[in-house]
Amino acid sequence: MRKILKLTAILLILAGNFSSCGEEEPKEISFTEYSLVGTSCQWTNLDYEGKVIVINSNEELAQYITCTEGSFPEIDFFGNTLLLARGGTVNGIGKITISFFQNSTYNYKLNITVHLGITMVPEGWRVGILVPKLSNRAKISLDVKQTYE
Repeated sequence: MRKILKLTAILLILAGNFSSCGEEEPKEISFTEYSLVGTSCQWTNLDYEGKVIVINSNEELAQYITCTEGSFPEIDFFGNTLLLARGGTVNGIGKITISFFQNSTYNYKLNITVHLGITMVPEGWRVGILVPKLSNRAKISLDVKQTYE
């Protein structure tokens, strides 16, 4: 009976060790918000919802921005990737909080929390963030939550 208990204990310890192998702790990645406020430009072709658009060049970015004069704020795409997400609400928006995590080598998660106000006016939102350059193999999941302030 003791041998069975010892063997069971050893197997449980080994199972615990092997189950944690390969799992990485999510790592928060710093970012800079990218905004068109103060320019004569506006977002266009943002007819997606529930996914993240990954932009790695000025040519790609030009597909999502139109300017009446001048041009959009420059991005160093050699060192950065631009992520775009959008959505809508049934209430006014008080603020939006964003966090970006790397779960494993090529897996990332963009968390967006939309803090709703008390006004009953539907409102759309757009988020653009600059992150350190991502691999072409990167997969980004989007998690959007709405909460009342």
